[in-house]
Amino acid sequence: MIKSYFQTKAWLFWIILLSSCLPALPTIAVTQTTLPTNTPSPFYTLTPSSKLTTTPAATNTPDMSSPPTMRDDEKIYLDPEGWFSVYVPLDWGENGSPGSFSGKDGFVEIGYLPDMMYMNSDFEVCTWLANIDTKDTYSVSFASTNYRLSAHTKSCQLTFLPGVYPTAVLEVIENPSADFQQRFLYIKADVEHFDRIASTLVWLRPVDYDDEPAFHLAPLQPEDIYFWENTAPIPAGITVTEYELPAEVQKETLWEAFLDSVPSEARLEPRRADPSTPPYGPNSQAYVNEMLESFGYELRSGIETYHNHYDLYLDGELVLKNISRLPAVQIFSTPTGELLVFLAHAVKDPDKHIYDQDNAVIYLVQNEIINIWQEGPLKGTDPGRPPIWIAGDLLVVGVGDQTVLEVRNSQRDLLFSFATSFGASLPLRKFQSWDDHWIMDMNHFLIQDGEILNEKYGLEDAFFWRLINGKPFYFFRKGSRVGISYNGQFLSLQYDSIPYDWG
Repeated sequence: MIKSYFQTKAWLFWIILLSSCLPALPTIAVTQTTLPTNTPSPFYTLTPSSKLTTTPAATNTPDMSSPPTMRDDEKIYLDPEGWFSVYVPLDWGENGSPGSFSGKDGFVEIGYLPDMMYMNSDFEVCTWLANIDTKDTYSVSFASTNYRLSAHTKSCQLTFLPGVYPTAVLEVIENPSADFQQRFLYIKADVEHFDRIASTLVWLRPVDYDDEPAFHLAPLQPEDIYFWENTAPIPAGITVTEYELPAEVQKETLWEAFLDSVPSEARLEPRRADPSTPPYGPNSQAYVNEMLESFGYELRSGIETYHNHYDLYLDGELVLKNISRLPAVQIFSTPTGELLVFLAHAVKDPDKHIYDQDNAVIYLVQNEIINIWQEGPLKGTDPGRPPIWIAGDLLVVGVGDQTVLEVRNSQRDLLFSFATSFGASLPLRKFQSWDDHWIMDMNHFLIQDGEILNEKYGLEDAFFWRLINGKPFYFFRKGSRVGISYNGQFLSLQYDSIPYDWG
């Protein structure tokens, strides 16, 4: 379902059809363009756009409770755009740039992030800052530790990592009702003063958190015009068909109504209801044993406590006990033959919880070789993704300290890390290989071979990565428009937005 840039009043359904009988697609060279000059700059160069005023201001706070009473050692700080106010220490002086204040015991910076105005949400802004502008400086949190911000705003928080000085907290707050230039504001302060300053934030105008940014109404910036003028035509062998959806969907945008409008050739095959009968589902013990059989392994049911456990046998001999989950078994074709690979999550004491201190151990199984991959408390945020095979080596994704996703090879060398946070689960959508490359889809960020594509091409969003005819495909946002990348090339199609299901 796509809202076309050229038909802004109609919702369309969009399909790519690639026939398997088409001739091989021509090689498409990546169009190398000069990176735009307004890609988000390093955070320490941001220029806050607010200033201090000592004029008393009303504290009428629509959609947010009143702030604490201003103390004698504080003064009010008003946003010249009229959106918010906060209190700052009275004895702190203004630094060279507007919105920056410091004293002997601390500092604060307050302002907007106009370069980030087309980002998907506040969390993606925090993710960009933590992984691109200020790599290895912050940890990321979906929610603020400040109650007033977490309860009354859409915000995320960055906290300095251990060993980084001076220690500080940075809050990014989304205002969906503001103009794009003021859509994201930030408060950055030393740890001792952050909570007090942030807790005095007050909206001075009504803010509707259900507002959706109308990016398609924004004019293209000069650098974005240059980008879109240098996109490539649709290559041979690809058919793009747009269907206008019926009137009831135009008004309601219901997911069920949308699915009813999907042509049969674009529908996903339904999932099998019973994975216990052949062909077995990939989440069944029978399926795992079917994969293991030719290598001499068998996974048998073990003891039952609060959780079902499994025991692993090789040629009839017990080799691993108390495996706590069904392993995702992989078989790779290598120059020396087939390679069986899987991670086995086990517990040392089945009467204790798997998340108890020092009770978990993860084994890496490669054919008949079994080694300890990780020992200690199992992280509840473990992504549970199977290893992949790339360029003659295994790559494994896991979680390090401070909720950082890590990609390591079979020798446990760290190849890539990505700071993130989690709600019910980590925002890891995909980790897979193709040809001699690997891709990681981190929910609006795409990483290829350890390089963040959002940063490489100045993209505010990159999502829904897939292989089509063996070639990489994904959607992206560049400025106020959404487009398509296929086989390393940006195509000339433009859309306002592309609602989708992660699938």
